[in-house]
Amino acid sequence: ALQRTNVYNDTFCIGHDGNFGTINGLRLGRLSHLPVEWSEINAAWGQALLLLAVVAEKLDYEFQGYVLHPLGSASIIDKLEYPQQTSTNDPTHPAKPKVSHFDLYCAGDLPLGLGFLHRRFDGAMVAFLDCLRQLGQHVERTSGAGAGGGPGLNMPYQISKDKIGDASIKLGGFSQEEMWTKACKYALTCCKFLLAHASHVVSNDTGAGAKPEAIDRRGASR
Repeated sequence: ALQRTNVYNDTFCIGHDGNFGTINGLRLGRLSHLPVEWSEINAAWGQALLLLAVVAEKLDYEFQGYVLHPLGSASIIDKLEYPQQTSTNDPTHPAKPKVSHFDLYCAGDLPLGLGFLHRRFDGAMVAFLDCLRQLGQHVERTSGAGAGGGPGLNMPYQISKDKIGDASIKLGGFSQEEMWTKACKYALTCCKFLLAHASHVVSNDTGAGAKPEAIDRRGASR
């Protein structure tokens, strides 16, 4: 039973390496004096997206407006935009959504300061944050006070559009490496919160495990 409850932590190990948040030993972020290779960053994003997909499946949650495609270092998020409903819509033939594809990876060694070169990547990272926010709100609603059983859980950082905590996940703007790296670290900390909750849900099924309240805001493994 213990092996079963630890499967999530065994699959996704989230911690930190100095200024960087890490997932399975992969650094997520980049600094001018510590230029992490894009291959490592892309692989880290792939692991993070897989984590979201796995936790959402475990919690029986379906993302609203997004479809996740965790494909390792070439992962993609599809954004679905449905046309506004009108009285003339035929309910038997619902309108198809407009699908926008966002690449959650950077294809080359592009300078971080040139935001226009990273629009698709930025769009993917903002979409990732929105999915993270949705899943976090689902956990907050269905745990603790939200489910009528004591104090509720709260995500370590608030998310609003491209901001998580006080940092933007977008690459645009000069000298933004430190802020972007901080946002990535915050995102992984929230991923760890969700991972701990999923493990706790499994533990309730098997009778053992740790509660997600033990999450360290720094994102370090304990």
